[in-house]
Amino acid sequence: LLRQNRHKKENSDIFKKKSINTGSSIRLDKEKYIRASFHTVVFTLLLRYSALSGGQQLQDLRGGGMQGAVHADVLDFLRYRAFSKLAAASGFEEPATRNTSEDHCEVVECFASPLNVGLGNNIYDAKTQENNIYLSAFPRDIDGYFDSSGDFFSQTSDWFLSPSPATKFNTIAKDVSYNSQRCYYEVNPPFSPGLITKMSQQLNTHLTAADEAQRSLTFVVIIPTAHDNKDGDILHSLSYCSFQNMISSRHCCHHVVLSRRTHGYIEGSQHCRLQQFKESQFETSVIVLQSEVAMREIFGGTNDDNCKDTWKKQFERGIRESFLSKHQIELEERRETKKRKSLES
Repeated sequence: LLRQNRHKKENSDIFKKKSINTGSSIRLDKEKYIRASFHTVVFTLLLRYSALSGGQQLQDLRGGGMQGAVHADVLDFLRYRAFSKLAAASGFEEPATRNTSEDHCEVVECFASPLNVGLGNNIYDAKTQENNIYLSAFPRDIDGYFDSSGDFFSQTSDWFLSPSPATKFNTIAKDVSYNSQRCYYEVNPPFSPGLITKMSQQLNTHLTAADEAQRSLTFVVIIPTAHDNKDGDILHSLSYCSFQNMISSRHCCHHVVLSRRTHGYIEGSQHCRLQQFKESQFETSVIVLQSEVAMREIFGGTNDDNCKDTWKKQFERGIRESFLSKHQIELEERRETKKRKSLES
């Protein structure tokens, strides 16, 4: 019923905690009750997000674009290479080991859902000794069963400036040195102009608060590249102002434009479709917004232009590689599988 990507796992403990026996005369054993509760919640989740997409997702698989997600490779790059102290020292190669806080950065997805979250759903990562968290649209009801930590627009600047996800949950972090004192967020919202405008205003508020508090804060924003009234496109026109505000902001550290058809996403309707990946038909902008402290840290505490250029080039190379479309590879694998099965039969 629910096909999940490689980072997601079903955690029945959530339902053991949240499924409450109301004393009904219907007597089911514990496992059947948990299974029935899980199926009910998943069914409700599918209906909720299908309705959000215009009700077309379950009918004819349309409307999944707004729930698309970045590849796991992108999240791995941001977590283990883009801002990692050890990766930076080794030319942005992925660390051979991931046993210390210097090997990785805690990256929180700001616009995920239980169907497309990439960094985990209450998954205990034995390698980093952390609980990964994400924000979504409906944390107070259906998403809460899948361990959503809230929605982006309801979080305060203090929440975004919490030194680590472990602190957000009021638990004890094993190691709160280096990167766990820095806050990194992947921001890939539904591509709706009004929502993106509101989001950009919130990002500016949080970054300004970080500057005032002298704290390190980084947002990696992933949105369509907006052009000024391109071919009379109303979506570009409505998005252009907020887009320009972000890339011209004093907080903008880097801006990478990915050309159409050279990169891709995870299909928002992957739980209904045979294919998991899609190729992007439009340009995508990856915008790195950082507080003053975060900028100084990423450039090694120096204003040396060579150091800045080196980091920007390595970041751009890594983000382009991790964003490469997997759609054609997936189609080829399906063709090969079909061919092999036909030969075997």
